[in-house]
Order: sequence, then structure tokens, then C-alpha cells
Amino acid sequence: MTEFLETIWGHSDMYGELRLMRNAGDRKVITQKFYRLEDGMGIVRAASDCLTFMVEGWDVYYGVVPRVRERGTAADAAPYTSVLWADVDEKHFSSKGEAVTNLNMFKIPASAIVDSGHGFHAYWFLSEPMAMAGAQAAMKFIAKEVGGDAVSDASRVLRVPGTTNYKSAPVPVRLLRFDDARRYRPSDFPVEETVIKRPRAVVTDVSSFTKLPDWLQGIVKEGAPKGSRSEAAFKACLWMIRYGWSEEAIREIFAAYPNGIGEKYAESGDRWLAVTLRAAREAA
Repeated sequence: MTEFLETIWGHSDMYGELRLMRNAGDRKVITQKFYRLEDGMGIVRAASDCLTFMVEGWDVYYGVVPRVRERGTAADAAPYTSVLWADVDEKHFSSKGEAVTNLNMFKIPASAIVDSGHGFHAYWFLSEPMAMAGAQAAMKFIAKEVGGDAVSDASRVLRVPGTTNYKSAPVPVRLLRFDDARRYRPSDFPVEETVIKRPRAVVTDVSSFTKLPDWLQGIVKEGAPKGSRSEAAFKACLWMIRYGWSEEAIREIFAAYPNGIGEKYAESGDRWLAVTLRAAREAA
């Protein structure tokens, strides 16, 4: 379980979410728990808690995409993902066996498959992060191919393997396949074309920084505390793009403020910023 969550969530300054559900009479009780992902200990605690919650009778789910803050909506999810997923429900097929057979016939073999109790969750691990807009287009394609449900939302929660599905008669949630080495490039998945808005003019001179709104200058100069740096970086990139800034000019600003908005950039480098810029441009 720990290895599974670590592969999905990775290590970052964000949070992993566990979402717990169970019936209490005629109502459903839902609660959330969050774990820092900066080191492995948060993931170890999450895995341990999964077992405790399962024994207490909870259905245990996890947020596939890490959260930038301790909430679980789409707006709280990271703007990129390192995994694609699908949810294949047996009710759409004549049998559970037919459902998994159809899943295994997909031309891009899944990296991991979980028997959720009444269907299957499939995962495709990526060799590099993928902006959520592109990932969602790819997952919609996958769902059509494998007969899956519409589950491409960034806030999606799925069952944790190694727990119990209490939806009706209790059944185990089992990990059937797990191949961390089977990773794919984002370009391996066909997607529908995404229309990206482009600014009418491009700012390439960083001296234009003083023309930005005061609130945006403040984000750049002051940065954000650990736990919200990725969110602040995405927000800064998004609005600078909307104000017509080129990616090279934005990169120069991040480099110029290593104790502000560029603190995470100084630690994680160009690849991290490129992913953030790509996600921001798609959202702009």
C-alpha cells in the first residue's frame, strides 16, 4: 500500500488526501484527512491510517492528484498529474470477467490494475508530469476505449488497494497488477485537440514588471510558505501569461526572486517550472 501511494503521489510540498465514507443509519458520513508529501513519512502515516480506518468500517478512498492545500475540490488539486486513470464498472458488462478482459485489450497496457470489488481501477504511470487539461482529454479517450465511467476530474478519489469495499457485502480491494517501471510519455495517448488562448501581445522585457498589479507584484516578491508554493507559482504564471508575458520573461522573474516566487524554482529547476508554465498556459 505504501509503495502504491508513493508512486501515485510522489514527494512534493503538497498534500495527499484520504476520504473516508460510511453509512450511519439513513445518512452517509464523509470525512477527510490530509498528509504532507515532502518526505516519505506522510505517505507511511497515510498507509497505516488506511488500515486503521478500514478496521473501523470505513470505505477508504484517496485523491489521485495531490492537493495544493488541505481541501479536496478540483480547484485544490495540482495543475498537473503523473498518472492517468480509468474506472471500469462491471455493471456495464455482462460479467466482471468481461470487464477486465475488455480493459486488458486496450492497446496501451495499464501500469497498475486494482479490483475495486465491483469493477476495476486502471492506472497508466507517466514518465513526466502532464498538465491536467491534456490529461483529462487523454482519460476521456481511454474511458471510451475501455468502457469506463467519466472520472477525469482533477478532484477524483478512488479506492485504496488493500482496504475493504463496504458498499454492500464486504469485499477486498485488491491490487492485481503493479508495474512501476511501465511508464508512458504523455504523447503516447491520443487526445482531442485543446484550444489554447494566446495573448495578443507578448511581453519580453522584464522591466515591465512594475506595470503589473500590486497584488501580483506582491506574490512575486514575497512568494508563499511551504505547502502553498506550487499554488502561488501557478497563480503567478497564469496571470503573467494573461497579461501577455512570454515564458522566457516569466522564467527570468522567477530566477530574479529566489527568496520570493522563485524559491521552489531554485530547488526544483527548469523542468518543474516548464510543467507549471504549460499548465498555466492551458488554463489562461
